[in-house]
Amino acid sequence: MGNTDTLFDDLARHGWTRVLESGGEIPARRGDLFIWGVQGSSLGAAGHCGVFYGDNDEIIHCNYGRNGITRDDHDAVWAANQYPPVAIFRYTASGTPFEPPVDNGEQVPPPSNPGTPTGPRLTPYSGVFYPNIELPVSADTDPNSPALANYPVGSAIFYDGYVFENGFAWISHLDRAGTRRFVAVGPDDGRTDTVFGTGFLNNEPRGQDSSLGLVPYNGVFTPAIQLPVSADTDPDSPALAYYNPGMAITYDSYVFANGYAWISYLDGAGTRRYIAVGPDDGRTDTVFGSGFLSNTNHPETQLDPGPAQLIAKRGQFVPDRRLPVSSDTTVESPEVAAYAAGSVIYYDSYIFASGLAWISYRDGAGTRRYVAVGPDDGRFDTVWGRGFFN
Repeated sequence: MGNTDTLFDDLARHGWTRVLESGGEIPARRGDLFIWGVQGSSLGAAGHCGVFYGDNDEIIHCNYGRNGITRDDHDAVWAANQYPPVAIFRYTASGTPFEPPVDNGEQVPPPSNPGTPTGPRLTPYSGVFYPNIELPVSADTDPNSPALANYPVGSAIFYDGYVFENGFAWISHLDRAGTRRFVAVGPDDGRTDTVFGTGFLNNEPRGQDSSLGLVPYNGVFTPAIQLPVSADTDPDSPALAYYNPGMAITYDSYVFANGYAWISYLDGAGTRRYIAVGPDDGRTDTVFGSGFLSNTNHPETQLDPGPAQLIAKRGQFVPDRRLPVSSDTTVESPEVAAYAAGSVIYYDSYIFASGLAWISYRDGAGTRRYVAVGPDDGRFDTVWGRGFFN
């Protein structure tokens, strides 16, 4: 019996070939298999796999978050898991990579500027919207435009801006290819309680309890023992699910309540969940695992400049050459993975170090990674691609 990491080679030995990117996008279709993670480092929580089940990137997969087998929009779940590296395989009974067709014999260029909104004048705003009805994805803000895809009920839609046009409130995001998309989330009536879900402006996702005094903090906790998931911070509340030792728990905040330190996150349905990770004793070396505040969960993060030096900035970088991935900002550090020319690198921060400009993100296992995208010369026309201030 193999695992997610051995699946890369197992598929190749049985007639499956990897679908190559075209213009920064992998053209998946029904029957394709996907693997999240970097080959050689995708065991356990660091990897995931499933099958493209229908049109418009619908997948079927067994997942812990829903405690079973579910059908979801791939890009929505992929975004909710912080954009891990993805490989897609197709059965061809051959041994060569599948080249996606290109119209008119011309190579599809990478997006001209994946970091710049186009079309309507957007108001910048980062959020996560959870629809209570199925919502179509559009190429523009015309309500009569055809649906390019659909977000199912309860999926997570990460957006970076919004606009009011043509009688609707629209949220907007960039897809995997760097193309801007729009989703109408409610009528343009000046209210947020009439939208088709939760998470638009001050319409908080359900389960968000501001009275608990949550402290915003992004991290990944790895438990040393089995930990229950709760709907609140009451130690006597029933367990809704469990995280096993060694699993990665990505959280967005924490709170001290009822004698415990709790981490918190929104589940796939947008409901806030809590996990007690240790006693409320003012210490981080007594927690039931690693990854809470200064108690790091990866040895290599000792080389991480940390949030104090990293400059927060979300974007998508499309390299014009092969770029290695590093565990730190040391030029001599070994390569842990690589991005091919034309692929899309989603990043959450950047830093200038060792004579280079680096973008940074957390991989599927919660480990911070770095990619050098150009020289530290004060210019943005010398970077090795598009999407870093250019």
